[in-house]
Amino acid sequence: MRNIKERYLIAPQMQSYDQITCDYRPFVMFFNRASFSSKFVNTDDLGFRLNSWDDELKKNTDFFNCKEVSIVIGGSCVFGFGATSDEKTISSQLSKKTLIHYLQKTS
Repeated sequence: MRNIKERYLIAPQMQSYDQITCDYRPFVMFFNRASFSSKFVNTDDLGFRLNSWDDELKKNTDFFNCKEVSIVIGGSCVFGFGATSDEKTISSQLSKKTLIHYLQKTS
């Protein structure tokens, strides 16, 4: 690939991922940028990626009062780095297929 513009022609969502920076947080060092919003990737006020539930994008805190919640733990793959939308992340897909709220914790 000769330049970054060619990359964006092949995978336009990568421009949004390139714009996400890290916020410094005590005790965890760096975490996803809080309140990031784009067509492809969105984070809540804590820096967690939004999760699709009932065709709506929800924050992790929206699921705190649910009876059954599962957590997917990992890094870039769990965050959904490169996914074309928040609905295409592992946690969103698992939530849709199992009807159990899956949250993600990325390291």
